Amino acid sequence: MKKISIALCVFLLGSANVFAEGDKPNQELLSAQIAYRQALQEYSNQQEKLLELESQAEQIRRRVQQAQAELQSIEQKINEAKSIQENANNTLQAAGERLDKIWSSSRAY
Repeated sequence: MKKISIALCVFLLGSANVFAEGDKPNQELLSAQIAYRQALQEYSNQQEKLLELESQAEQIRRRVQQAQAELQSIEQKINEAKSIQENANNTLQAAGERLDKIWSSSRAY
C-alpha cells in the first residue's frame, strides 16, 4: 500500500508538472488574446476619435465656405454702396455749385 501511495504521489506530481507546463501555452494564449483585445479596443477608440475629428474639420470647412460667401456678398454690397455714395456726392456737389451760381446771380441784381 505504501508503494501504491508513493506511486500515486509520483504520478500526481508528474501530472501536476505536465498540467503546469501544459498551462503555459494556455496562459500565453490567454495573454495574447487579452493583448489583442486591448489593441483592438485602442484601435477602435482611435478610429472613433479620427472620425470625430474629420467630422469636426468638415463642419468647420463648411462654416468657412459659408463665411467666405457672406464676406463676398458684403464686400459686393460695400462696393455698390460706395458707388451710390460717390454718385450722391457728385449730385450734391453739382447741386451745391448750381445753388452757388444762382445765389451769386441773384445778389448781382
